[in-house]
Amino acid sequence: MHAKINYLCYNIIMNTHELNYYIKNYIENDKTQRAIMLTAPWGCGKSYYIKNNLCPFLIENKLNYVVTSLYGIKSTNDISRNIYLEIRSKKLIAKSETTNLLKITGKTILKGITSFFGIDLSHSEEDLQKLYESINLSNYLLIFEDLERSGIDITEVLGYVNNLVEQDGVKVLIVANEKEILKYREKQESGSNKKTHIETEETKNYLRIKEKTICDTIQFYSDSYSSIKSILEKFDNKYFKKMLENKDDNGDLSLVRRINQQLSDVDCFNFRSLLYACQKMADMLIKLDEEEYDLEFLENLFIGTIIYSIKLNNGNKEVWNEPSYTSPNLGSYAYPLYKVMYDFIQKHIFNIGELKFAQSLFLKAKDTSLADEKLRVIYNYYIMPEKIVIEAIDDIYDRLTRDEGVIHNEYVKLANYLIAIYDTLSYDKIKKLLEQMLINIKKAICVGEDIQVYSLSGIQLLSKKSISMFDKFKTDMNDIISQKQSEWELFEYNPNKLSDYYNDIVKNKRSFINEKGFANKLDTNKIIEMMKKCSAEQIYYFRGILSYVYSGISNVGEIFNNDIENLSKIKKGIELIITKSLDQDLIQKLQLSWLDNDLKNIIKNLNNNDF
Repeated sequence: MHAKINYLCYNIIMNTHELNYYIKNYIENDKTQRAIMLTAPWGCGKSYYIKNNLCPFLIENKLNYVVTSLYGIKSTNDISRNIYLEIRSKKLIAKSETTNLLKITGKTILKGITSFFGIDLSHSEEDLQKLYESINLSNYLLIFEDLERSGIDITEVLGYVNNLVEQDGVKVLIVANEKEILKYREKQESGSNKKTHIETEETKNYLRIKEKTICDTIQFYSDSYSSIKSILEKFDNKYFKKMLENKDDNGDLSLVRRINQQLSDVDCFNFRSLLYACQKMADMLIKLDEEEYDLEFLENLFIGTIIYSIKLNNGNKEVWNEPSYTSPNLGSYAYPLYKVMYDFIQKHIFNIGELKFAQSLFLKAKDTSLADEKLRVIYNYYIMPEKIVIEAIDDIYDRLTRDEGVIHNEYVKLANYLIAIYDTLSYDKIKKLLEQMLINIKKAICVGEDIQVYSLSGIQLLSKKSISMFDKFKTDMNDIISQKQSEWELFEYNPNKLSDYYNDIVKNKRSFINEKGFANKLDTNKIIEMMKKCSAEQIYYFRGILSYVYSGISNVGEIFNNDIENLSKIKKGIELIITKSLDQDLIQKLQLSWLDNDLKNIIKNLNNNDF
């Protein structure tokens, strides 16, 4: 951790070690009879520092402390009670030789905990206050967190603190996000367009009391690199350990540096979100089989999950709204969120087949990028001479007009970088490149090629214009592909087309599998009529379609729950065909009985939500 401390007109930068010793010196030697404050915006790691750095340091140096949160506190009497309970509990736990420390906050006092520790609080408020005041706090550092979230007036809290430090000689560290406390109003300057910020009366009152109560305000800056490293090392997982082995040329851990950069880009060093993402990633990694997985792929998967966790923590409730396997909206352009991780976090579904498929796409894209010199220039344009970048764009345009040399599944990533370059160079040929890619996609779709709309990595687009251009490109690409998908959904219910339909689904299974289901799109009456005309081989193909669609998916009922009604109707129709068609070919009848059993098992699995 790094912190910046203001001593009158001095600005001093301290690392974690120096900050700890500054607080130690305050506890042991300060004579000002005033508190100190540690302030920083929410999510910057203040609580992480207190819990994981300062508290262990104080224990090591045999310095007593109490940590209590002011969050939701309704009265100063509640603060006294929490301090009292914390100290009594620590002593009782120490006597029982338990190593865990108990932190009690205003929101976490559980009914019955006092009787568990043999603490009698069944007295009058007046007697209780005397009980609280009976504890000698002169050798303690009181750490009050969440000042700005207090349920009582902040000036009342500071008055309470002032009594502690001034009258009782107690040492106090207040942890806050002071920006949330300081309020201003705008004032228009006469004869000018300029506006000045004027302190509100509440702010003026707060600052007056603060000046009397607090001697030093420490602006806290997180040493995020060290914190990230420390958090990752807490997870005992072979893949985490392998990821932490890779180092940059300067000796920094590559994964830690990449995570740190992304946290910086989103301007949020929220270590609770990082811990959440680490836990989810670790839980997923446990489910992997013995096959070795590509570390770079897992790192990208992990970082996208971290960014998504930060967005969740900040109240982003967006659901998956992408037709592909990655989402830059829920992750970032550089590290999109993978659908397999979204399903794991939100739906508690893990499909190892989908993970392996995503990895195969990632490896293909990586191989393409490494092998193609011109693409390497595009993907590293920000360190290249302008002339070299223009030459690379011209070369790729020539190849695209011949529709050769760049695989279609590379188009989304390529478009992302080309649009970023357009933002800088305004090179008009880039627009023609985007148009040519869409032309090539349409031709490829028409001959049955399976094209995936995804970007496994990319670059952040900064202007609204470039973001709009990229969104339009993806929308146009999706529209072209969905036209082909709609042709598949408009199946003619012709027995002679069943083998073609089966082959389409085998090639493009992921185009058919989504939250909308599969069988619920089918006309059950037409299916039943078609079955009456099918040969044994054609029934076999239809069985193959059902087997391929409804197999190999974890928690299949989550995806195909809407299919149960139509599948049940088809099953009833098949049962009638079997019982009423007495002159039917016996091999056809055998296939129909097998189909009936297949439907029975599929419906059972969907109802059990377990495949």
